[in-house]
Parts: sequence; structure tokens; C-alpha cells
Amino acid sequence: MNLSTSSGRLSRVGLLVKPVLMLGERVHPETGWQVAYVACRLLAGTARVASPREVAEVRWVRLGEIPGQVPGGLFAPVQAYLNEQLAEL
Repeated sequence: MNLSTSSGRLSRVGLLVKPVLMLGERVHPETGWQVAYVACRLLAGTARVASPREVAEVRWVRLGEIPGQVPGGLFAPVQAYLNEQLAEL
């Protein structure tokens, strides 16, 4: 993925984003799926459930609320990125 020139639509949640940083990849421990974690900048759209068959809910939470929303916690590089980016908020 060329992060400097690509953009994408997160159609399941109604957003158009620009990828800015690859945070990491892994096989998800619960699903067994290969997952790529990418930090993105919002270009357009409003977060919503645009694909109810694939997404049950969209919710904005504070950094400290994430552990209660994600059983087992976030992938460590994602958590580190959020801690750094949201520390001053």
C-alpha cells in the first residue's frame, strides 16, 4: 500500500479517509483473519452504520473508555499510537 498517494472509502461506516501510517499487521487472535492496522485522516463523511450486515454499531469513545469496549484490549501498536496522538486531548 502506498500511503502517500492512496485514499479509500470505509464504506461500512460511511467515511472517506486518507491512510497516513501503517501501524502493523497480524493474524487476529479471535478471528484468525489477517488484519492490517492503518492510521487514517478523515477526508469526508459522517461515521454511521452504513452496512448493518457487517457492522453492528459505530461509537466514539474517549481513550480511557477503550478497554471497556474492546475485550482483550487493542493491538499494542494501535494502543501506543492512540496514547501518543490523544495524550493532549
